[in-house]
Amino acid sequence: MRGRFITEVEIGITDDGRWRILSPLVYSSDEFGDIVVPQWFVTEFSSVPRLPFALWLCGNAAHAAKTVHDYLYSHGVVSRKAADRIFLDAMDASGVPSWRRYPMYFAVRLFGWMLYKGKKRVGPA
Repeated sequence: MRGRFITEVEIGITDDGRWRILSPLVYSSDEFGDIVVPQWFVTEFSSVPRLPFALWLCGNAAHAAKTVHDYLYSHGVVSRKAADRIFLDAMDASGVPSWRRYPMYFAVRLFGWMLYKGKKRVGPA
């Protein structure tokens, strides 16, 4: 699967300290088409355990890809497996090196079920 970001992620902070998207974030996936994260969507970027190694590996990387992944997880527009594959591809499109993106991908494959809020599903599993 290949994809590319059409827009860049623009982030602001809400009154309660959460991250908010200031303008739509558009990621174009060859398999799933355009994925548009709407303006004002609130993201955590990632739910990384507060362990030094995990923070070093994942903490300040792939913000746009994490935002797309958060959106897909919170809205359930694709299966969890597809959302995770899109996350991996989006990290590659963002230039995240493989030594960083694959551990992040495997982490969401192993533990993402705790946060996925699947609703309607479109596309392959």
